[in-house]
Amino acid sequence: MESGYDLTEATRQLLIQHANRFDGYAWAKAQGDPAGGGPGYLGKHLYEPFRQTRRVPVSPDAALALNFYLHRLFYHWGHLPGTGNAEWMEMVLLYLHTYRLPTPPKLRHELAREWEQRPKGAAEAAAAEIRALLMRRLSA
Repeated sequence: MESGYDLTEATRQLLIQHANRFDGYAWAKAQGDPAGGGPGYLGKHLYEPFRQTRRVPVSPDAALALNFYLHRLFYHWGHLPGTGNAEWMEMVLLYLHTYRLPTPPKLRHELAREWEQRPKGAAEAAAAEIRALLMRRLSA
């Protein structure tokens, strides 16, 4: 990681909790995924178009599903992406686009409690930290 551009541990944990609040596999299944809500559907229908266009889906649920999928990739890697690479930029972009969205009750993941019980102001503090890091990167 690049010194001076790292997220704090509290923010990294909040990003994970945010992604884990939404059941992206249930969303994929509701979209008619023939595999019954597997990661292949999310990759093909959300992540690949996002990587090509850098456009966040208009649908709030699709945007949350994309964020969920991206973090599932990180989980399989065993860590969040390093600062400055494409996946890090995707991660912070999706957080900034989705952290204020409500969790749809039908798509609430069993791990949502951690996000729901976060300290008051923590989500905004994480967003402010991300914005400050992005501004430092732009002015460097």
